[in-house]
Amino acid sequence: LHNGKDDAGYGWLFSVSGDSVKAQVDTGWLLYNGIDVEQFLWKHQRKVRSLHYKDMEKTAEGMQETTVGKGVLDMLACFQFARANEIVQILDQNGSRGDFMEDVEFVDALRSYVDSFVFKE
Repeated sequence: LHNGKDDAGYGWLFSVSGDSVKAQVDTGWLLYNGIDVEQFLWKHQRKVRSLHYKDMEKTAEGMQETTVGKGVLDMLACFQFARANEIVQILDQNGSRGDFMEDVEFVDALRSYVDSFVFKE
């Protein structure tokens, strides 16, 4: 489900489905539509079962996909939500405006860094 300018699509689906529908939330589409990702996640906490990470940056043309961790997404808040709710996390790097392999290495280093910070006992 790629949401619109608010969470009406998810809200409607969640309200009519009871407990039978859960969601894999795409952070990029939430950002693209101007939705506060952290607020959305906590609002729909019992429905969110996985996070599909994409990141966006603001450009003159509007929101554009960028390397995960280099845009406006609050990665730490998302990782903390995922840990608190024990849900699956998927990092998605579809493309790159620079060197794709450098972006993939950056995303892997970011994941390792956040894991060491978030999962510290």
